[in-house]
Amino acid sequence: GIFSYVSPNWTEILGHEISEIQGKSFIPLVHPDDLPACMKFFESVIIQGKKRSNIEYRVKHKDGRWRWHRSSASPLKDKDGKTEAFIGIAHDVTEMKQVMEDLEKINRDLKETQTQLAQSEKMASLGQLVAGVAHEINTPIGAVNSMLDTLFRTLNRLKDMCQRDILKDQQQSPGYDAAFTIISDAENVIKSGTDRVIDIVTRLRSFARLDEAELKTVDIHKGLEDTLVLIHNEIKHSITLVKDYGRVPPVSCYPGQLNQVFLNLLINGKQAILAHKEKGTITIKTFHRKDHAVIQFIDDGPGIPTENLHKIFDPGFTTKGVGVGTGLGLSICYQIVKNHRGEIRAESPPGQGSTFTIEIPIDLGGILEREEKGN
Repeated sequence: GIFSYVSPNWTEILGHEISEIQGKSFIPLVHPDDLPACMKFFESVIIQGKKRSNIEYRVKHKDGRWRWHRSSASPLKDKDGKTEAFIGIAHDVTEMKQVMEDLEKINRDLKETQTQLAQSEKMASLGQLVAGVAHEINTPIGAVNSMLDTLFRTLNRLKDMCQRDILKDQQQSPGYDAAFTIISDAENVIKSGTDRVIDIVTRLRSFARLDEAELKTVDIHKGLEDTLVLIHNEIKHSITLVKDYGRVPPVSCYPGQLNQVFLNLLINGKQAILAHKEKGTITIKTFHRKDHAVIQFIDDGPGIPTENLHKIFDPGFTTKGVGVGTGLGLSICYQIVKNHRGEIRAESPPGQGSTFTIEIPIDLGGILEREEKGN
């Protein structure tokens, strides 16, 4: 590995004078992380006695910078076929690699943007569908609720009339009280059911405002409840839901976008549990830490393999199989939380379920205003 000759181009490319290089080993010039691959490459040239090409590694410039080189190496043999030395030719590919890295980053950003646009369109369509369903339900249930109130008042008057005019001179019939008891119980059931439908419709309409671009100050728990209404029917038979809500002040945010995050994490938790067992538990925990709101989604599913934990927020990554997962959900969640100047992270001790933690600042409006002034 000792240089017996280097061309004048070495000085032009790497800054060292020829006298500083000739007679010295190449090893100190190679980046420590790349040295094992270099040694293996040159070892194969020595053993095979053949030319080899296209190894890339970093070489130190005289000013301390690392430059990328792509090299080939060949044995130099005498007339009897004995190897006397080895010739290496290196091309500086630093700028090309930088261009390729820039292109890869642009491509990644483009893919992320495409996935976000696709998901946003899906969520906007979902919002329109939910809003339409809520409207269609709201009109008849409003009429039912209105007439129910009229019915209540009419029945009360009818009962008073019966007691005053029909039964005033006779012994009250046992069937009379039983009949009005049944009617009263039916009224209460109908009223309870109607109130429940009205509450669901209200929350559906609130959830449906997914395309709101306006920053709002909201109760984070209301957004969670709106989302739970949407998936109630999907989880009610298989998932036990535990709500551990703490005291969290109103949060400045984009409510529709956060609803989208909550929905994705709840569906992911449900799918993770049901892929391995028939029933499970998801806990939603909220609390206030310094100037941030913290929301945690904790499931008792099988957990995330350690080797996948660092990849789950990458666009396109999924372990759900063909036709089940697109690999977009968590990457969208990541981007939305980042846009809120917050953090999302996952913890998953082997075999002990998963915990997704979201931390977002309470005063996003103030942060964005300061950023704008800073620019």
